Amino acid sequence: MLIDFFYALRAGQLPVSVKEYLALLEALGAGVVGPKSEDGWNLDDFYHLARTVLVKDEKHFDKF
Repeated sequence: MLIDFFYALRAGQLPVSVKEYLALLEALGAGVVGPKSEDGWNLDDFYHLARTVLVKDEKHFDKF
């Protein structure tokens, strides 16, 4: 789940670790961004959650 997203971030020179990726999956599984509908998660909510979990330095916000 989301492994292509993880690899795309790494290919874009964003320093994302496997531990951070697993933390994102855990947050999604815990329902942090709300229940998944048949259309998927709310894109804005997912964006903010992923940026919070995966980006550890604000200099990388633009890359994200």
